Amino acid sequence: GVPPHLPMATVVDIDGGAPAPNGGASLSSDVTATIGKKIASEVLNASTEQAKTLISSYGRIDILRPYFDVETRDVVARLLESFRPKMSRAAPQHINVDLYGPIMLALTLVAVLLVTLRSHGSASLSPEATLMGTCMASAFGYWLGCSLIVYGLSFVFNTAVTATEILSLVGYSLLSYCITLLVVHMSHGTLYATLTWLTLGGLAALRMALVLRSRTADAKQGAIVGGVVAVIHVTFLVYLTVRH
Repeated sequence: GVPPHLPMATVVDIDGGAPAPNGGASLSSDVTATIGKKIASEVLNASTEQAKTLISSYGRIDILRPYFDVETRDVVARLLESFRPKMSRAAPQHINVDLYGPIMLALTLVAVLLVTLRSHGSASLSPEATLMGTCMASAFGYWLGCSLIVYGLSFVFNTAVTATEILSLVGYSLLSYCITLLVVHMSHGTLYATLTWLTLGGLAALRMALVLRSRTADAKQGAIVGGVVAVIHVTFLVYLTVRH
């Protein structure tokens, strides 16, 4: 007959193979834990990068804060100063820097252009969004475009002026545009328009020219820089006066 120990061997073999399913479950658990740790690490890294970006953005905003921290009386003084050209070349003329006044003047110019365009019936020819976009492009386009031209000229002719000083200088000259267009709109006469842009536009252009001339080491090069800026200012003012 069959020896009695053979069935026991078969049972032992079967019992010995039983732990295999438990080993597979343990391996699956380890893989899940590894994936979870990796995902948590990636989420933590992404959150850290986002925090660094926010801190960096706040730092950049904090750098611009001094250019908007200005008193009302200082803005009024700088508005009046934009019509007071100084002839002195003994020392470089000081430029009071802020961006609050120029931005407010650019927005005011947008409003004035809207009023003049609507009064001439242009609103019926184009949608409101297009009209607003045109005025925004005219006001901010001139301010930023003229500032860019001045910055390029200052680089070529070694004019000692910074980008923020140029933005402030050109921005405050927009007051002459606002007043001239309002006078033209209310007077409906070419005589008043001509006198206004000759006086206010001329004074603002002359001030910018003399300031830039005083900041340039060579007198001839300073005259070129100032002359170009003055011509651009007066030419665009005449264009707005005739167009609107």
